[in-house]
Amino acid sequence: MDGWYHTDGGNSNRCYTTSKELAEDMEVLLTSLGLQSIINISDRTDEEVIIRDDHFKHNYPLYCVRWYSQTNTRSNKDENKSWVKSNNSIYFKIKSIEEVDYTEDVYCIQCKNQEEPYFTLPNGIITHNCRLKNKLQTKEFNFTNGNIGVMTGSKSVITFNLSRITQQWYRKEAEKRGDVFNFDETCYPSLKKHITKILERVYKYHTAYNELLWDMYDADLLPAYKAGFIHLNKQYLTIGLNGLNQAAEYLGLECNVNDKYSKFCQEIFSLFKEQNELHKVSTGKHQLMFNTEQVPAESLAIKNYFWDKADGLWVPKDTNLYASYIFKPNDNLLTVLDKIKMHGREYIGDYLDGGSACHLNLDSHLSSSQYKKLLEYAACVGCSYLTFNVPNSECQDCGFIAKQPFEKCPKCGSTRVDLYDRIIGYITRIRNWSDGRQKEQKTRIYSHISENEINTK
Repeated sequence: MDGWYHTDGGNSNRCYTTSKELAEDMEVLLTSLGLQSIINISDRTDEEVIIRDDHFKHNYPLYCVRWYSQTNTRSNKDENKSWVKSNNSIYFKIKSIEEVDYTEDVYCIQCKNQEEPYFTLPNGIITHNCRLKNKLQTKEFNFTNGNIGVMTGSKSVITFNLSRITQQWYRKEAEKRGDVFNFDETCYPSLKKHITKILERVYKYHTAYNELLWDMYDADLLPAYKAGFIHLNKQYLTIGLNGLNQAAEYLGLECNVNDKYSKFCQEIFSLFKEQNELHKVSTGKHQLMFNTEQVPAESLAIKNYFWDKADGLWVPKDTNLYASYIFKPNDNLLTVLDKIKMHGREYIGDYLDGGSACHLNLDSHLSSSQYKKLLEYAACVGCSYLTFNVPNSECQDCGFIAKQPFEKCPKCGSTRVDLYDRIIGYITRIRNWSDGRQKEQKTRIYSHISENEINTK
Protein backbone atom coordinates (compact mmCIF):
# COMPACT_ATOMS: atom_id res chain seq x y z
CA MET A 1 0.00 0.00 0.00
CA ASP A 2 2.80 2.42 0.86
CA GLY A 3 4.54 1.66 -2.41
CA TRP A 4 1.35 2.21 -4.36
CA TYR A 5 0.66 5.47 -2.52
CA HIS A 6 4.17 6.82 -3.22
CA THR A 7 3.81 6.12 -6.96
CA ASP A 8 0.18 6.50 -8.03
CA GLY A 9 -1.01 8.26 -4.88
CA GLY A 10 -2.27 11.75 -4.30
CA ASN A 11 -3.11 13.65 -1.15
CA SER A 12 -5.00 12.27 1.86
CA ASN A 13 -4.81 8.53 1.33
CA ARG A 14 -6.01 8.25 -2.23
CA CYS A 15 -4.53 6.40 -5.19
CA TYR A 16 -5.35 6.50 -8.89
CA THR A 17 -5.43 3.77 -11.53
CA THR A 18 -7.08 2.96 -14.84
CA SER A 19 -7.23 -0.71 -13.86
CA LYS A 20 -10.61 -1.76 -12.47
CA GLU A 21 -9.08 -5.03 -11.26
CA LEU A 22 -6.33 -3.24 -9.32
CA ALA A 23 -8.84 -0.86 -7.73
CA GLU A 24 -11.05 -3.74 -6.59
CA ASP A 25 -8.05 -5.73 -5.31
CA MET A 26 -6.93 -2.75 -3.25
CA GLU A 27 -10.41 -2.35 -1.79
CA VAL A 28 -10.34 -6.01 -0.69
CA LEU A 29 -6.90 -5.49 0.87
CA LEU A 30 -8.04 -2.37 2.72
CA THR A 31 -11.17 -4.11 3.99
CA SER A 32 -9.13 -7.09 5.20
CA LEU A 33 -7.03 -4.64 7.25
CA GLY A 34 -10.16 -3.23 8.86
CA LEU A 35 -10.04 0.09 6.95
CA GLN A 36 -13.03 1.79 5.38
CA SER A 37 -12.60 2.61 1.72
CA ILE A 38 -14.47 3.90 -1.30
CA ILE A 39 -13.88 3.83 -5.06
CA ASN A 40 -14.72 6.97 -7.03
CA ILE A 41 -14.96 6.59 -10.81
CA SER A 42 -14.30 9.44 -13.20
CA ASP A 43 -15.48 8.50 -16.69
CA ARG A 44 -13.06 10.39 -18.94
CA THR A 45 -13.44 8.23 -22.03
CA ASP A 46 -13.36 10.24 -25.23
CA GLU A 47 -12.10 13.26 -23.26
CA GLU A 48 -9.29 14.99 -25.18
CA VAL A 49 -5.84 15.43 -23.68
CA ILE A 50 -2.88 17.27 -25.29
CA ILE A 51 0.66 15.98 -24.69
CA ARG A 52 3.50 17.86 -26.41
CA ASP A 53 1.06 19.32 -28.91
CA ASP A 54 -0.24 15.86 -29.83
CA HIS A 55 -3.95 15.30 -29.33
CA PHE A 56 -5.12 12.09 -27.64
CA LYS A 57 -8.32 10.69 -26.15
CA HIS A 58 -8.65 8.88 -22.85
CA ASN A 59 -9.65 5.29 -23.49
CA TYR A 60 -10.39 4.29 -19.90
CA PRO A 61 -12.19 5.68 -16.85
CA LEU A 62 -10.04 6.74 -13.90
CA TYR A 63 -10.52 4.93 -10.59
CA CYS A 64 -9.69 6.71 -7.34
CA VAL A 65 -9.40 4.49 -4.28
CA ARG A 66 -9.67 6.39 -1.01
CA TRP A 67 -9.32 4.97 2.48
CA TYR A 68 -9.79 6.28 5.98
CA SER A 69 -7.50 5.50 8.90
CA GLN A 70 -6.40 6.99 12.19
CA THR A 71 -3.15 8.14 10.57
CA ASN A 72 -5.08 10.07 7.94
CA THR A 73 -4.52 13.72 8.85
CA ARG A 74 -7.21 14.91 6.48
CA SER A 75 -9.69 17.06 8.43
CA ASN A 76 -13.39 16.46 8.13
CA LYS A 77 -14.49 19.48 6.14
CA ASP A 78 -17.86 17.96 5.32
CA GLU A 79 -20.43 20.39 6.74
CA ASN A 80 -22.60 17.43 7.74
CA LYS A 81 -19.65 15.78 9.54
CA SER A 82 -20.38 12.49 7.77
CA TRP A 83 -17.46 10.76 9.47
CA VAL A 84 -15.70 11.07 12.82
CA LYS A 85 -12.60 9.63 14.45
CA SER A 86 -13.29 8.06 17.84
CA ASN A 87 -12.18 5.13 19.95
CA ASN A 88 -9.34 4.22 17.58
CA SER A 89 -11.86 3.80 14.77
CA ILE A 90 -13.58 5.85 12.11
CA TYR A 91 -17.38 5.94 12.09
CA PHE A 92 -19.61 7.01 9.21
CA LYS A 93 -23.09 8.41 9.52
CA ILE A 94 -25.81 6.37 7.85
CA LYS A 95 -27.32 8.41 5.06
CA SER A 96 -30.53 6.42 4.84
CA ILE A 97 -32.10 3.06 5.67
CA GLU A 98 -34.74 1.82 3.29
CA GLU A 99 -36.87 -1.28 3.07
CA VAL A 100 -36.40 -3.19 -0.18
CA ASP A 101 -38.89 -5.64 -1.61
CA TYR A 102 -36.87 -8.66 -2.68
CA THR A 103 -38.54 -11.92 -3.59
CA GLU A 104 -35.60 -13.90 -4.98
CA ASP A 105 -33.88 -16.70 -3.04
CA VAL A 106 -31.02 -15.60 -0.78
CA TYR A 107 -28.39 -18.16 0.23
CA CYS A 108 -25.17 -18.06 2.21
CA ILE A 109 -22.94 -20.77 0.75
CA GLN A 110 -19.29 -21.30 -0.03
CA CYS A 111 -18.03 -19.28 -2.98
CA LYS A 112 -17.20 -20.84 -6.34
CA ASN A 113 -13.63 -19.48 -6.24
CA GLN A 114 -11.47 -22.59 -6.58
CA GLU A 115 -8.26 -20.77 -5.68
CA GLU A 116 -9.31 -20.03 -2.08
CA PRO A 117 -10.29 -23.06 0.00
CA TYR A 118 -11.66 -21.20 3.00
CA PHE A 119 -15.01 -19.56 3.56
CA THR A 120 -13.97 -16.13 4.86
CA LEU A 121 -15.66 -12.84 5.52
CA PRO A 122 -14.45 -9.78 3.57
CA ASN A 123 -12.28 -8.73 6.53
CA GLY A 124 -10.33 -12.00 6.38
CA ILE A 125 -11.91 -13.67 9.41
CA ILE A 126 -12.41 -17.41 8.89
CA THR A 127 -16.01 -18.07 9.79
CA HIS A 128 -16.97 -20.38 12.62
CA ASN A 129 -20.23 -22.27 12.64
CA CYS A 130 -22.06 -20.70 15.56
CA ARG A 131 -25.20 -22.67 16.38
CA LEU A 132 -26.93 -19.86 18.21
CA LYS A 133 -30.50 -19.12 17.15
CA ASN A 134 -31.22 -15.41 17.38
CA LYS A 135 -34.81 -14.43 16.67
CA LEU A 136 -34.46 -10.71 16.03
CA GLN A 137 -37.48 -8.67 17.01
CA THR A 138 -36.23 -5.27 15.84
CA LYS A 139 -34.67 -3.82 12.71
CA GLU A 140 -31.06 -2.99 13.53
CA PHE A 141 -28.02 -1.90 11.55
CA ASN A 142 -25.43 -4.59 10.84
CA PHE A 143 -21.86 -3.81 9.84
CA THR A 144 -20.62 -5.16 6.51
CA ASN A 145 -17.07 -5.72 7.77
CA GLY A 146 -17.85 -9.03 9.46
CA ASN A 147 -18.95 -7.69 12.85
CA ILE A 148 -22.66 -7.83 13.63
CA GLY A 149 -24.47 -5.03 15.37
CA VAL A 150 -26.51 -7.36 17.57
CA MET A 151 -24.91 -8.17 20.94
CA THR A 152 -25.31 -11.87 21.59
CA GLY A 153 -23.38 -15.05 22.35
CA SER A 154 -22.61 -17.21 25.38
CA LYS A 155 -20.74 -16.08 28.48
CA SER A 156 -20.70 -19.54 30.08
CA VAL A 157 -21.36 -23.13 28.98
CA ILE A 158 -22.09 -26.13 31.20
CA THR A 159 -22.47 -29.35 29.23
CA PHE A 160 -24.78 -32.28 30.00
CA ASN A 161 -23.60 -35.81 29.23
CA LEU A 162 -27.03 -37.11 28.20
CA SER A 163 -25.79 -40.69 27.81
CA ARG A 164 -24.51 -40.89 31.41
CA ILE A 165 -27.55 -39.12 32.87
CA THR A 166 -29.97 -41.35 30.95
CA GLN A 167 -28.21 -44.52 32.04
CA GLN A 168 -28.19 -43.41 35.67
CA TRP A 169 -31.93 -42.74 35.45
CA TYR A 170 -32.59 -46.14 33.86
CA ARG A 171 -30.66 -48.00 36.55
CA LYS A 172 -32.62 -46.28 39.31
CA GLU A 173 -35.90 -47.07 37.56
CA ALA A 174 -34.85 -50.70 37.10
CA GLU A 175 -34.04 -50.99 40.81
CA LYS A 176 -37.41 -49.46 41.67
CA ARG A 177 -39.25 -51.84 39.36
CA GLY A 178 -37.12 -54.80 40.31
CA ASP A 179 -36.30 -55.75 36.72
CA VAL A 180 -35.19 -54.48 33.33
CA PHE A 181 -37.89 -52.76 31.31
CA ASN A 182 -38.56 -51.53 27.81
CA PHE A 183 -38.47 -47.79 27.30
CA ASP A 184 -41.68 -46.27 25.87
CA GLU A 185 -43.60 -43.00 25.94
CA THR A 186 -44.87 -43.62 29.47
CA CYS A 187 -41.28 -43.26 30.73
CA TYR A 188 -40.80 -39.65 29.66
CA PRO A 189 -42.28 -38.00 32.79
CA SER A 190 -39.88 -39.96 35.02
CA LEU A 191 -36.84 -39.29 32.81
CA LYS A 192 -37.64 -35.59 32.57
CA LYS A 193 -38.09 -35.34 36.32
CA HIS A 194 -34.61 -36.87 36.78
CA ILE A 195 -33.06 -34.39 34.32
CA THR A 196 -34.89 -31.45 35.93
CA LYS A 197 -33.33 -32.19 39.34
CA ILE A 198 -29.87 -31.95 37.79
CA LEU A 199 -30.88 -28.81 35.91
CA GLU A 200 -31.80 -27.07 39.16
CA ARG A 201 -28.19 -27.38 40.27
CA VAL A 202 -26.88 -26.19 36.90
CA TYR A 203 -28.98 -23.02 37.03
CA LYS A 204 -27.46 -22.28 40.45
CA TYR A 205 -23.95 -22.80 39.05
CA HIS A 206 -24.72 -20.51 36.13
CA THR A 207 -26.21 -17.84 38.39
CA ALA A 208 -23.17 -17.94 40.68
CA TYR A 209 -20.82 -17.60 37.71
CA ASN A 210 -22.88 -14.70 36.39
CA GLU A 211 -22.41 -12.91 39.73
CA LEU A 212 -18.67 -13.54 39.49
CA LEU A 213 -18.66 -11.87 36.06
CA TRP A 214 -20.46 -8.86 37.51
CA ASP A 215 -17.87 -8.66 40.30
CA MET A 216 -15.16 -8.60 37.63
CA TYR A 217 -17.12 -5.98 35.70
CA ASP A 218 -17.43 -3.73 38.76
CA ALA A 219 -13.67 -4.14 39.36
CA ASP A 220 -12.96 -2.91 35.78
CA LEU A 221 -11.55 -6.31 34.77
CA LEU A 222 -13.80 -6.69 31.71
CA PRO A 223 -12.72 -3.80 29.42
CA ALA A 224 -14.68 -4.96 26.35
CA TYR A 225 -17.87 -4.85 28.41
CA LYS A 226 -16.97 -1.54 30.04
CA ALA A 227 -16.36 -0.03 26.60
CA GLY A 228 -19.87 -1.01 25.55
CA PHE A 229 -18.95 -3.53 22.83
CA ILE A 230 -21.05 -6.18 24.58
CA HIS A 231 -23.30 -6.32 27.64
CA LEU A 232 -23.52 -9.05 30.27
CA ASN A 233 -27.31 -8.93 30.23
CA LYS A 234 -27.40 -9.63 26.49
CA GLN A 235 -25.40 -12.86 26.57
CA TYR A 236 -26.65 -16.35 27.26
CA LEU A 237 -25.75 -18.78 29.98
CA THR A 238 -25.68 -21.90 27.84
CA ILE A 239 -26.51 -25.49 28.67
CA GLY A 240 -24.62 -27.73 26.27
CA LEU A 241 -25.80 -31.17 25.22
CA ASN A 242 -23.54 -34.10 24.34
CA GLY A 243 -24.31 -37.81 24.04
CA LEU A 244 -27.79 -37.50 22.54
CA ASN A 245 -27.26 -40.38 20.09
CA GLN A 246 -25.86 -42.67 22.77
CA ALA A 247 -28.69 -41.89 25.21
CA ALA A 248 -31.23 -42.83 22.54
CA GLU A 249 -29.36 -46.01 21.55
CA TYR A 250 -29.09 -47.12 25.17
CA LEU A 251 -32.88 -46.88 25.42
CA GLY A 252 -33.27 -49.06 22.31
CA LEU A 253 -33.99 -46.29 19.81
CA GLU A 254 -32.44 -45.97 16.36
CA CYS A 255 -30.90 -42.63 15.44
CA ASN A 256 -32.43 -42.31 12.01
CA VAL A 257 -35.63 -41.01 10.45
CA ASN A 258 -38.36 -42.56 12.59
CA ASP A 259 -41.18 -41.33 14.82
CA LYS A 260 -39.81 -42.76 18.08
CA TYR A 261 -36.48 -40.99 17.76
CA SER A 262 -38.21 -37.78 16.66
CA LYS A 263 -40.38 -37.98 19.79
CA PHE A 264 -37.29 -38.54 21.96
CA CYS A 265 -35.58 -35.42 20.54
CA GLN A 266 -38.70 -33.32 20.99
CA GLU A 267 -39.19 -34.40 24.60
CA ILE A 268 -35.57 -33.81 25.59
CA PHE A 269 -35.12 -30.48 23.81
CA SER A 270 -38.50 -29.05 24.88
CA LEU A 271 -37.73 -29.87 28.54
CA PHE A 272 -34.58 -27.76 28.46
CA LYS A 273 -36.38 -24.96 26.62
CA GLU A 274 -39.20 -24.88 29.18
CA GLN A 275 -36.78 -24.82 32.09
CA ASN A 276 -34.68 -22.11 30.45
CA GLU A 277 -37.71 -19.89 30.13
CA LEU A 278 -38.81 -20.70 33.69
CA HIS A 279 -35.45 -19.63 35.17
CA LYS A 280 -35.08 -16.50 33.07
CA VAL A 281 -34.66 -13.23 35.01
CA SER A 282 -35.47 -10.17 32.90
CA THR A 283 -35.60 -7.45 35.57
CA GLY A 284 -33.01 -5.77 37.73
CA LYS A 285 -29.35 -5.03 37.10
CA HIS A 286 -28.19 -8.68 36.85
CA GLN A 287 -30.45 -10.34 34.30
CA LEU A 288 -30.29 -14.01 33.28
CA MET A 289 -30.91 -15.60 29.88
CA PHE A 290 -30.48 -19.34 29.30
CA ASN A 291 -30.37 -21.39 26.13
CA THR A 292 -29.48 -24.95 25.10
CA GLU A 293 -27.19 -26.02 22.26
CA GLN A 294 -25.84 -29.21 20.79
CA VAL A 295 -22.29 -28.08 21.55
CA PRO A 296 -19.24 -28.99 19.41
CA ALA A 297 -17.43 -30.63 22.37
CA GLU A 298 -14.26 -31.02 20.29
CA SER A 299 -12.31 -32.60 23.17
CA LEU A 300 -15.09 -33.17 25.71
CA ALA A 301 -16.88 -35.64 23.40
CA ILE A 302 -13.89 -37.97 23.65
CA LYS A 303 -13.51 -37.47 27.40
CA ASN A 304 -17.20 -38.22 28.04
CA TYR A 305 -16.89 -41.48 26.13
CA PHE A 306 -13.85 -42.71 28.06
CA TRP A 307 -15.08 -41.44 31.44
CA ASP A 308 -18.30 -43.44 30.92
CA LYS A 309 -16.38 -46.49 29.78
CA ALA A 310 -14.04 -46.31 32.82
CA ASP A 311 -17.05 -46.09 35.15
CA GLY A 312 -18.64 -49.23 33.71
CA LEU A 313 -21.39 -47.47 31.76
CA TRP A 314 -22.46 -48.67 28.32
CA VAL A 315 -20.59 -47.12 25.38
CA PRO A 316 -21.04 -47.96 21.68
CA LYS A 317 -18.39 -50.00 19.87
CA ASP A 318 -18.71 -48.22 16.52
CA THR A 319 -17.20 -44.91 17.70
CA ASN A 320 -14.75 -43.46 20.19
CA LEU A 321 -16.68 -40.29 21.09
CA TYR A 322 -20.12 -38.72 21.33
CA ALA A 323 -21.15 -36.81 18.20
CA SER A 324 -22.60 -33.29 18.14
CA TYR A 325 -25.42 -33.93 15.69
CA ILE A 326 -28.91 -35.39 15.74
CA PHE A 327 -27.65 -38.10 13.38
CA LYS A 328 -24.58 -40.32 13.68
CA PRO A 329 -21.83 -39.17 11.28
CA ASN A 330 -20.59 -42.76 10.81
CA ASP A 331 -23.98 -44.20 9.76
CA ASN A 332 -23.58 -45.24 6.11
CA LEU A 333 -27.32 -45.95 5.75
CA LEU A 334 -28.34 -42.31 6.15
CA THR A 335 -28.71 -40.18 3.04
CA VAL A 336 -27.91 -36.48 2.87
CA LEU A 337 -31.65 -35.79 2.75
CA ASP A 338 -32.14 -37.88 5.92
CA LYS A 339 -29.51 -35.81 7.75
CA ILE A 340 -31.10 -32.54 6.68
CA LYS A 341 -34.53 -33.75 7.80
CA MET A 342 -33.14 -34.85 11.18
CA HIS A 343 -32.01 -31.27 11.76
CA GLY A 344 -35.40 -29.90 10.77
CA ARG A 345 -38.69 -29.09 12.46
CA GLU A 346 -39.63 -32.70 13.32
CA TYR A 347 -36.52 -33.18 15.49
CA ILE A 348 -35.24 -29.70 16.43
CA GLY A 349 -37.78 -27.15 15.21
CA ASP A 350 -38.72 -24.77 17.99
CA TYR A 351 -37.85 -27.37 20.64
CA LEU A 352 -34.10 -26.66 20.80
CA ASP A 353 -33.83 -22.96 21.60
CA GLY A 354 -30.08 -22.68 20.98
CA GLY A 355 -29.84 -24.67 17.77
CA SER A 356 -27.68 -27.40 16.27
CA ALA A 357 -25.56 -27.46 13.13
CA CYS A 358 -26.15 -30.05 10.41
CA HIS A 359 -22.73 -30.96 8.96
CA LEU A 360 -23.05 -32.66 5.60
CA ASN A 361 -19.81 -34.42 4.75
CA LEU A 362 -19.35 -34.85 0.98
CA ASP A 363 -16.56 -36.48 -1.01
CA SER A 364 -16.69 -33.74 -3.66
CA HIS A 365 -18.44 -30.47 -4.38
CA LEU A 366 -21.85 -30.47 -6.02
CA SER A 367 -23.15 -28.40 -8.89
CA SER A 368 -24.90 -25.09 -8.25
CA SER A 369 -28.25 -26.65 -9.12
CA GLN A 370 -27.69 -29.49 -6.64
CA TYR A 371 -26.79 -27.10 -3.85
CA LYS A 372 -29.86 -25.02 -4.68
CA LYS A 373 -32.13 -28.06 -4.49
CA LEU A 374 -30.62 -29.15 -1.16
CA LEU A 375 -31.14 -25.67 0.27
CA GLU A 376 -34.72 -25.64 -0.97
CA TYR A 377 -35.26 -29.04 0.64
CA ALA A 378 -33.72 -27.73 3.89
CA ALA A 379 -36.20 -24.85 3.84
CA CYS A 380 -39.08 -27.28 3.27
CA VAL A 381 -38.21 -29.51 6.25
CA GLY A 382 -37.24 -26.59 8.51
CA CYS A 383 -33.48 -27.12 8.72
CA SER A 384 -32.28 -23.62 9.58
CA TYR A 385 -28.53 -24.24 9.80
CA LEU A 386 -26.40 -26.55 7.67
CA THR A 387 -22.94 -26.63 6.17
CA PHE A 388 -21.27 -28.64 3.42
CA ASN A 389 -17.91 -30.16 4.30
CA VAL A 390 -15.56 -31.37 1.58
CA PRO A 391 -11.97 -32.16 2.67
CA ASN A 392 -9.38 -29.78 1.22
CA SER A 393 -5.90 -30.88 0.17
CA GLU A 394 -2.50 -29.21 0.32
CA CYS A 395 0.75 -30.48 -1.17
CA GLN A 396 3.54 -30.33 1.42
CA ASP A 397 6.18 -29.91 -1.30
CA CYS A 398 4.87 -27.30 -3.74
CA GLY A 399 2.04 -25.82 -1.65
CA PHE A 400 -0.69 -26.52 -4.22
CA ILE A 401 -4.17 -26.33 -2.63
CA ALA A 402 -7.36 -27.94 -3.93
CA LYS A 403 -10.90 -27.88 -2.61
CA GLN A 404 -11.24 -31.63 -2.86
CA PRO A 405 -9.19 -34.55 -1.51
CA PHE A 406 -6.30 -35.98 -3.57
CA GLU A 407 -3.57 -38.51 -2.75
CA LYS A 408 -1.11 -37.34 -5.40
CA CYS A 409 -0.44 -33.68 -6.16
CA PRO A 410 -1.71 -32.88 -9.69
CA LYS A 411 0.87 -30.10 -9.96
CA CYS A 412 4.18 -31.70 -8.90
CA GLY A 413 3.29 -35.37 -8.43
CA SER A 414 4.22 -35.50 -4.72
CA THR A 415 2.38 -37.93 -2.45
CA ARG A 416 3.18 -35.86 0.64
CA VAL A 417 -0.31 -34.45 1.01
CA ASP A 418 -2.15 -32.86 3.94
CA LEU A 419 -5.92 -33.07 4.25
CA TYR A 420 -7.96 -30.32 5.89
CA ASP A 421 -11.44 -30.68 7.39
CA ARG A 422 -13.53 -29.39 10.25
CA ILE A 423 -13.11 -31.05 13.61
CA ILE A 424 -16.49 -29.49 14.26
CA GLY A 425 -15.96 -25.79 13.67
CA TYR A 426 -12.81 -24.43 12.08
CA ILE A 427 -11.13 -25.98 9.06
CA THR A 428 -7.74 -27.27 10.20
CA ARG A 429 -5.04 -29.74 9.15
CA ILE A 430 -6.22 -33.25 10.08
CA ARG A 431 -2.78 -34.49 11.16
CA ASN A 432 -2.77 -31.74 13.82
CA TRP A 433 -5.95 -33.08 15.41
CA SER A 434 -5.85 -35.09 18.62
CA ASP A 435 -5.43 -38.85 18.25
CA GLY A 436 -9.05 -39.40 19.20
CA ARG A 437 -10.37 -36.96 16.61
CA GLN A 438 -8.12 -38.39 13.89
CA LYS A 439 -9.50 -41.85 14.67
CA GLU A 440 -13.07 -40.53 14.52
CA GLN A 441 -12.43 -38.74 11.22
CA LYS A 442 -11.60 -42.05 9.55
CA THR A 443 -15.10 -43.34 10.44
CA ARG A 444 -16.97 -40.37 8.97
CA ILE A 445 -19.15 -41.03 5.96
CA TYR A 446 -18.36 -38.65 3.09
CA SER A 447 -21.39 -39.01 0.86
CA HIS A 448 -21.13 -39.18 -2.92
CA ILE A 449 -24.04 -37.63 -4.81
CA SER A 450 -24.39 -38.03 -8.55
CA GLU A 451 -25.80 -35.22 -10.71
CA ASN A 452 -29.05 -37.11 -11.30
CA GLU A 453 -29.61 -38.22 -7.71
CA ILE A 454 -30.86 -34.96 -6.24
CA ASN A 455 -32.52 -33.82 -9.45
CA THR A 456 -34.57 -37.03 -9.49
CA LYS A 457 -35.61 -36.74 -5.85
